[in-house]
Amino acid sequence: MDAKYWIWLQGAMGAGARTDLAIDEFGSAKGVYEADDDTLRTSGVFNKKQLEKISDKSLDRAESIAALCSEKGYEIITPDLAEYPERLKLIADFPLALYVCGDKKSLGSDKIHIGVIGSRKPSQYGIDVAETISTSLASAGAVVVSGGALGIDSAAHSSAMDAGGKTVLIMGCGFGYNYLSENEPLRRRVTENGALVSEYPPGTPPTYNSFVLRNRITAGLCNGVLVVEAGRKSGSLSTANAVIKYNRDLFVITGDARGDNFLGANELAKRGARIVFSADDIMSLYGYEIRNRDSFNFSQLGEDIFNGIDVFPNGRKESAEPERAKRKTKKTEKKAENKEKRETDISAFSPDAQKIYKAIGNSGLLIDDIARQTQIQIRNVLIALTELEMAGAVECGAGNEYRIK
Repeated sequence: MDAKYWIWLQGAMGAGARTDLAIDEFGSAKGVYEADDDTLRTSGVFNKKQLEKISDKSLDRAESIAALCSEKGYEIITPDLAEYPERLKLIADFPLALYVCGDKKSLGSDKIHIGVIGSRKPSQYGIDVAETISTSLASAGAVVVSGGALGIDSAAHSSAMDAGGKTVLIMGCGFGYNYLSENEPLRRRVTENGALVSEYPPGTPPTYNSFVLRNRITAGLCNGVLVVEAGRKSGSLSTANAVIKYNRDLFVITGDARGDNFLGANELAKRGARIVFSADDIMSLYGYEIRNRDSFNFSQLGEDIFNGIDVFPNGRKESAEPERAKRKTKKTEKKAENKEKRETDISAFSPDAQKIYKAIGNSGLLIDDIARQTQIQIRNVLIALTELEMAGAVECGAGNEYRIK
């Protein structure tokens, strides 16, 4: 079956790679597998490390993974299948294989998917808001998506299921790996009321980077994402950055300006995220009306407040056409890369962001290289890169390399 080729290519390219370029050029994973070395090298799609891995044509590992999934009852959903989420295929770095445990129909693009994310150590207020809004979202027919972490994520998943709705949990490791054992009962429950999803083969251990990369799946799968509570260095900001990058709707609950818990969320609001007070504020954008408004609707505005607003059940109009159909040709991209980078005023950036911006210069750098050159911890590198990306100062290009825009 073709799944083995997709598994093979995903292993060779790595999570977060520009998969759209490979599929545009070769049509499918099997097309890459069957291409000769010269064609692969001159395509300009793959970096040196990827080419080395692609040169290994053994499918043994991929076949073993597929056999294990069959034995365990895990589904493997690849971009050539109807079950693969259409919205997810619109992003440049879509996963080439999704491992699904549970109801794969929960991923269907005929449904409204709303991400609900936030702090792992939230305030009681944050928990109350997440539970209330997730309950209303699920009751209105939305699929609630989150990352299965403690705090806001867990509150969102549990409340959606308590309301009789569906939820999707995006994992940062493979099925069967004993990560966050206290949430194992939650994950088991999700498989019965939605789906666990991972781009990593069963048994793959997590890394910090794998959690950051899984955030793009949350952003890509969803029509919109709600940030309930997030501090200045919250991992939720990485997801918010991906939401903006992929042209999805970004919603935020603002909060106390005196403490750290809402600093990140409040900053998102300053940068243009839509401030909401209820599930109705979210679902009305997609043509849904919630008759029983939840208790966090403080606006006291009439039922007609959303009249005249266009609704886009599958995302905004700008993202309806596949992004890759609008991308420049490789020749144009090459010219753009060779252009002299415009000067950017970096004085307003954090010290880490300034240091990283200077280190990147006009040549692309991988996250590990940035950390090594700047002597900044990976976690702080990722936070600073998010800051730079949100400001439009850098971008993540082919091979997951960061470059100055």
